[in-house]
Amino acid sequence: MKTRTLLTIISLLPVLFSCGGSSSSPSAPGAVPGKVPSTGGPREIVAVVANELFSDSLSAVLEEELSPALYGMPQAENETKLYIIPATNFNNLYQAHHSLVFVDKTDSIPEIKNARNVYAAPQQIVSIKVNDYMDLRKILQGRSDEIIRKFLDADIATLQHKLSRIAHSRIKYVDDLGVKMTIPNYYRPVMAHEDFVWLLKDIKKGKHLGTVNILIYKYPINDDDSYIDQISLRDSITKKYVHGQMAGSYMEIEKNYYPLSVETELGDMFAIESRGLWRTEGDFMGGPFINYTMWDDQTNTIYGIDGFVYFPSQDKSQYIFELEALLKTFQISGR
Repeated sequence: MKTRTLLTIISLLPVLFSCGGSSSSPSAPGAVPGKVPSTGGPREIVAVVANELFSDSLSAVLEEELSPALYGMPQAENETKLYIIPATNFNNLYQAHHSLVFVDKTDSIPEIKNARNVYAAPQQIVSIKVNDYMDLRKILQGRSDEIIRKFLDADIATLQHKLSRIAHSRIKYVDDLGVKMTIPNYYRPVMAHEDFVWLLKDIKKGKHLGTVNILIYKYPINDDDSYIDQISLRDSITKKYVHGQMAGSYMEIEKNYYPLSVETELGDMFAIESRGLWRTEGDFMGGPFINYTMWDDQTNTIYGIDGFVYFPSQDKSQYIFELEALLKTFQISGR
């Protein structure tokens, strides 16, 4: 296909993909018969604080530990959307929320417990008992990452289910890579080669225009290859295929804000998750990205799946979260 640039990808390819046609779907993951369906958007957490503990000091601890800054964003954005209310305000509206944290008063040893589906389903609940805000800080400092991940994983499962209902049933170019993924029908292919596919959706907020993008690529390892790291591989792929408007410009990872990489699993495969910022060499574009790189030992092939956002001066965390949910549906066809 003809090479396109980041800003001029506006024409739709011929219809070489199809959308799922069924409007029916099984129950959402975690749904429980007889339980009220839970409410609330992705990444939202409601913290319910006992009246005698409710204070600016305790709220500051909750915000610091349960709504930290999200790594890899060009502007300050938080990992979650945290709402803090006193216990007297905990009514039916809040009871159905999918992610609840209770902070109650105790005169004994502080403790933390988990529960599920108490008021609605699916619902994750964390109950914490403390003497004061200093106890809360101590108990959360060692557990906040685990708590946030529990909530976000549940949100991802719910979002994946929702997006699967409006997904393309197949995209030829993705099939040709030997890959299966949930791709909502508002994404379109804009470039494809035998080892690379670029999918895109347009976004708009007022007069502001942007794009959300998915890259899928594979790299067969040969005897001449020594060590291959996920950052250098991504840079080589985007330099080859993802160009800016200016002649000779191309996407690369911002090295002055080096990506945060962690080991994880994707399906049954070992993976490295990387988050950071991308920029366009020779142009003035940039934004956040999330990447998963996997090695398939059965075919000695490296697979990369990447999501990046271009939406200048606008919040982008919700799009990175959607991309995380979509990328985590990755599978190698036939497995």
